[in-house]
Amino acid sequence: MKEKTRIILADAAQDFRRMACELLASESDLDIVGETGSGEELLELIRSTQPQVVVMDLVLSGMDGLAVLERLGSERPKILVLSAFAHSSFSDRLPALIVDSFGDVLVLQCLALGMERFKQDVVDALVEEVHPQGIYERSDVPVRRLEGLEQLTGVMYGTVPDRVEMVENGVHFWVDVKEGQKTGFFLDQKENRAAIAPFVKGKTVLDCFTHTGSFALHAGHYGAKEVTGVDISAFACEFATENARLNGLENVVHFVEANAFDLLAEQSRAGAKYAAECAANRSR
Repeated sequence: MKEKTRIILADAAQDFRRMACELLASESDLDIVGETGSGEELLELIRSTQPQVVVMDLVLSGMDGLAVLERLGSERPKILVLSAFAHSSFSDRLPALIVDSFGDVLVLQCLALGMERFKQDVVDALVEEVHPQGIYERSDVPVRRLEGLEQLTGVMYGTVPDRVEMVENGVHFWVDVKEGQKTGFFLDQKENRAAIAPFVKGKTVLDCFTHTGSFALHAGHYGAKEVTGVDISAFACEFATENARLNGLENVVHFVEANAFDLLAEQSRAGAKYAAECAANRSR
């Protein structure tokens, strides 16, 4: 009888380990010999059970995954490393996959090897369920190298224009889906942008790290007296200015190309005062 492959699951997220156990239980040639969320326990399990494969995340309690690998040295079994950032999307069981919708255009970003293998299946499902005009890939993220993947961009389905117009909370935006940051726009900040409405009417507002003007233009849309958006990228400021014109806010919202930290220091020394300030978190 063929010997079963011994596997250890190591991940700080119990839900992931439970899901993985359920998926692997049906495989008759696999034997899960241990599971843990602790780096110290993982080290002990590897030495005591001698697994052929360890499926692990780099984020573990106590000792992190990299420290475990260093301690193992030549004792190291085959290691499959899960991306440490993937937990944010575990709730839909599609880790490290982002699909943003801008009208009839979808922008896809895939950051992990496991999901990469199902990428075409994802595209096929999106075409069948959503019927988009086009799907564009923005997997041009250096972190893919940690998964042994190259950076990729390009049309995956249909036709995709260089820029797409979208409306969020009543504010119109041009989105550069091919060259803009990440997928072209930070859709995850939609509720935060809407939440500034009670605080900006009739006020002077400063928006740092404005990117293409999302918070600044929301402030103008919600009745701010004057808005200054700051970004270190000239391209972002030019794009944001176009978005201001698109909304008829060019006389209210202005953009400055500058290092936000330097500008804040200068404004502080000059005694400048703002009734509201925005500094969006760009993490995802």
